[in-house]
Amino acid sequence: MLKDYSTLIDSLVDNFRKSNINKPANVYNYFKLYDDLLGALRKNNYSLIDIDKFYFDHSNNSLVIEFSSGKIRDVELSGNKVTNDNVILREIIVDKTGPVRKKKIWMRVLKMS
Repeated sequence: MLKDYSTLIDSLVDNFRKSNINKPANVYNYFKLYDDLLGALRKNNYSLIDIDKFYFDHSNNSLVIEFSSGKIRDVELSGNKVTNDNVILREIIVDKTGPVRKKKIWMRVLKMS
């Protein structure tokens, strides 16, 4: 079973914090954390979650990280000239309440064919 993405993120950030506490800021370590966060999300099929903000706030000495919701807002079809869009869209079940995993999308597409 895939980890919940917030648990995954918290784990990486906690490890980063522990290994960098009381050490001077190292830009390489921040870039590595950024890559590790995105890599872990992609590896666990959270392809739509992205990092919106990632910067060091010098006013309070903290690293600010903000993630996108990973939710699908809308489905748009293109290239379809034969079937009415509403016929295809009614077959696509999209959960708009939480983050979407790539694997779930592919499983739904395969069910349709």
